[in-house]
Amino acid sequence: MIPIISWVQQEDLGITVALIPTHLPGVEIGRRHLPAMQVFQNGPNWGRDVFIPMDYIIGGQERLGQGWKMLMTALAAGRGISLPSLSAAGAAYAARTTGAYARIREQFGISIGKFEGIEEPLARIAGTAYLLDAARRLTCAALNQGIIPPSFPAS
Repeated sequence: MIPIISWVQQEDLGITVALIPTHLPGVEIGRRHLPAMQVFQNGPNWGRDVFIPMDYIIGGQERLGQGWKMLMTALAAGRGISLPSLSAAGAAYAARTTGAYARIREQFGISIGKFEGIEEPLARIAGTAYLLDAARRLTCAALNQGIIPPSFPAS
């Protein structure tokens, strides 16, 4: 998705969002790179004197000039939903792996998970994972029911 600025001869409509095919004349795609070795490729895109048909505008002609609002809504959803979900998943994974390790690792013929000095930190890790998942579920339920706007969790 490449944000573009819409112009009409006498009126500046603001930012408009469109999906631009890479085969259009004037569109250039820069060198791709893999930040942090993630599978989502990233890189610069730009265009010069590119003709963009109305069909390429996201939301059609009625969304002309509403690109900034659309971009901020998407950003709010990413911050308010995706990041907390990732944190909850990371905490659950940490609880699972540390718990599994504490169960199979033995010292003095006993699983270290049975040592008081290990039980308490494991309980805190598991409790935090549960708390994060509960907060994530509550937020998603409130969003699905329209109780809060998508931008609310990000604020």
